[in-house]
Amino acid sequence: MSLSRLFNPASIALVGASHSGMKLGGVVLKNLLKLKGRAKIFPVNPKFSSLMGTRAYPSVGTIKGDIDLAVIIRPAREVKAILEELAGRTFCALVVSAGFAEAGRPGLQDEISRTAREGGIRLMGPNCMGVYNAPAGLDTFILPPERLPRPRTGNTAIVTQSGAVLSLLFEGMVKADMGVSITAHYGNAADIDESDIYEHLENDAGTRTVISYLESVKDGRRFIKRARALSEKKPLIVLKAGKGASGQQAAFSHTGRLAGAYEVFHSILSQYGISEASDFEDLMDGAIALSTQWTSRRLRHLRRHGKRRGKCPRRKKGKVSWS
Repeated sequence: MSLSRLFNPASIALVGASHSGMKLGGVVLKNLLKLKGRAKIFPVNPKFSSLMGTRAYPSVGTIKGDIDLAVIIRPAREVKAILEELAGRTFCALVVSAGFAEAGRPGLQDEISRTAREGGIRLMGPNCMGVYNAPAGLDTFILPPERLPRPRTGNTAIVTQSGAVLSLLFEGMVKADMGVSITAHYGNAADIDESDIYEHLENDAGTRTVISYLESVKDGRRFIKRARALSEKKPLIVLKAGKGASGQQAAFSHTGRLAGAYEVFHSILSQYGISEASDFEDLMDGAIALSTQWTSRRLRHLRRHGKRRGKCPRRKKGKVSWS
């Protein structure tokens, strides 16, 4: 099933919206309201009739019509009931809330997975920041730009299970003046995982390079199938956590999923010709090199073929201007 309605939603419900930019629900609402005119935004909070100048709803059940994306920022114990209200009318639920398998409560995570599946809902998370689609302006991240500067729009996609690694990648990209297309932090991967996102990125016109940080893989065969298909179209670089016993334990504490034997994973990547980074610096260096390589190649193409259309780039004092 295509994830286009996750990455380019026409309607978004924010369950747990807040009036304050100091609260997580306020940070996300402020981000989402930048989409006004491109997407319908439905803040959900029973204590308010309006939030940040937008009509608020007491529950998701009071919103008329279908919803492409529901972002849930409520305590873990409330998520199941919210998903039941969304059943049959929501494409994807993005559960920001923590307190599931990563906190020693796999049973609760299984419950919300089952509820989503029975309600026909794709589930992203839980325990995730979700999606940043720079070209489309979609930003579900709970950290404000002052704490997590967003890279400019570009051609590199990020797929990661770790929010900490995401923060480091964004910091590195901003310093290197790199651009990002789509970023997906999928957390515990109760449903949507790296394979689903790879499949979407295969045909994403704005993405030319993909970098991916994995803590675990739940379906090895599908991972290889989708990673191979993606890497045949666009460069893919994978960094795997859990290379030793301590790393495996750290990966489990982040997402509640065992990392598996690294030696086996490394062997499989080598066998199928999928590029692997040895560490974070290697991942970052590879991303910069591939992004720069594509940009340079594109500029050469435009110089050669774009002049007749009046779009030929010329370099002046180290910058590109368009004549």
